[in-house]
Amino acid sequence: MTSLGREKRNAQHRSWYSRNLERGRELGRIWYAEHRDKVRKYRNDRRTKIKLEVLKHYSQGSLACACCGLVQIEFLTIDHINGRTPEDDLGGRQLYELLKRKNFPSGYQVLCFNCNQAKGLFGACPHTWPTNIKRRF
Repeated sequence: MTSLGREKRNAQHRSWYSRNLERGRELGRIWYAEHRDKVRKYRNDRRTKIKLEVLKHYSQGSLACACCGLVQIEFLTIDHINGRTPEDDLGGRQLYELLKRKNFPSGYQVLCFNCNQAKGLFGACPHTWPTNIKRRF
């Protein structure tokens, strides 16, 4: 199908949907109920693919925490090096999609969840503290 044909079909669909909003929603719910597993798998695969792409970029391909070296992907997150700004006050999937859409701007690094939380709570990760510092706990 040519792009012109696709555009015409899409315009017709949008027009029908705007005139039949409730019916369109009902059909969407029915379709989703019939294809729930397929939709969930697609969304999960897409989310994982984007997360891996972003983590690979910001860890220069090593997929490890910049602080402690943890390599378990499930625990790796993106850290705002200089703190969050109103523009990027996001986390998780929304942050990964924003970074990819903006072509991976600087100012971010890969940390494990523990190091990222410690940096947020204490200003620095305990892995980077001098050994002679008095511990809080």
